[in-house]
Amino acid sequence: MFDKIKETRRIVAASGYDVHIAVDGGVNVDNIHALAQAGADTFIMGSALFNTPDYAATLKSIRAELKR
Repeated sequence: MFDKIKETRRIVAASGYDVHIAVDGGVNVDNIHALAQAGADTFIMGSALFNTPDYAATLKSIRAELKR
């Protein structure tokens, strides 16, 4: 998946268009940083957020991963 995101970001950058690359499925705190580094900028999360006991803490962790 990471290689596909990188290639898509490369193609988009060369085209001059402003395009968001979204990832839906399998996004979690453990991989969101790597997905962002690969070029994704929109993340759809379901169970990785809603199956946690503390949504606020999970969102805080997600934000921290995106900022590092």
